[in-house]
Amino acid sequence: MSDLIPRIKIGAEFEFPFNRYPASRAIDNDLSTYAAGALSVGNWLSVEVEDGKDTGFVALYNRQDQSTWATLNQNLDRFQVWVGASYGDTTDDTATLCGADTYSESHEPAPYVFACGDAVGNFITIKQTGTSDKYLPMAEVFVYEGTKSPSPPPLPPASPPPVSPPDAPAPHMPLLSSMVALARNDAELWKSSSSRTNLAVDAIDGDTNTVAVGSRTTGNWLSVQLPAGSVVGYVAVYFKTDTTQRKLTTFQIWVGASSGETAGETATLCGGDTYSSSQAASEPYVFYCNDAPGEYVTVVQTSTAKEVLKVAELYAY
Repeated sequence: MSDLIPRIKIGAEFEFPFNRYPASRAIDNDLSTYAAGALSVGNWLSVEVEDGKDTGFVALYNRQDQSTWATLNQNLDRFQVWVGASYGDTTDDTATLCGADTYSESHEPAPYVFACGDAVGNFITIKQTGTSDKYLPMAEVFVYEGTKSPSPPPLPPASPPPVSPPDAPAPHMPLLSSMVALARNDAELWKSSSSRTNLAVDAIDGDTNTVAVGSRTTGNWLSVQLPAGSVVGYVAVYFKTDTTQRKLTTFQIWVGASSGETAGETATLCGGDTYSSSQAASEPYVFYCNDAPGEYVTVVQTSTAKEVLKVAELYAY
């Protein structure tokens, strides 16, 4: 990103700090050091930059100790990047959501790069959005001034020496438990499995032991109907976790005005992810929908391969 102008970083804070790995290490321009937030749910790391500039791009480097990517770097988990008015600011009134992503071992050690659209604000916040206790590791946060360039070139990877992992417990902060679930009126599968009794309504019966099962196909979707006039902040989807569920790979979550709507002026993309067979059945995939208006929430397969969509439960908040 040599054609972009970096914003000067003047401070950093964790919501739940881990003193052995202070937040200042995320702004020291040294990829061989790393900051780490304490073991918690929904922790955030904020970086303060100098006043008077807009933010065009943010680039994040996960901790760079290669030998432990699979077991420790995955603590980064699912996260969002915001530009706001204060430390920890992720509110719609004062902050801009640059985007969201999920830790991927295959992505490391490259940076996670987000386009922020010349967002106004002096605080860049990385917010964990998973629902289980995780450390928040970060080797470095780079912030760049606004630009009209459509997309940034890739940053070079780095391979510094290994470092030790954090090893202390920390506070727990609930996420879904503090939200109000919207009523679910009905559900529909685009292509249901003719060989099974599992119906679309099994995804809204409050029981993760029952499963809505689609046929083996491409682009299948399941939609859940909400009350008229609903505004969706978050969506949580639980998948069936067994060996056959691995037939599902990538998927997206949409909020729209009709069943199966995943495009058009009335549809909002909350985000996408990749199914992981290692994720516990009790741990949902959670997506931020930014108060999207709509009467239907849809989970849709996005892989080009024929797969089986199995949804144990889908909630909107």
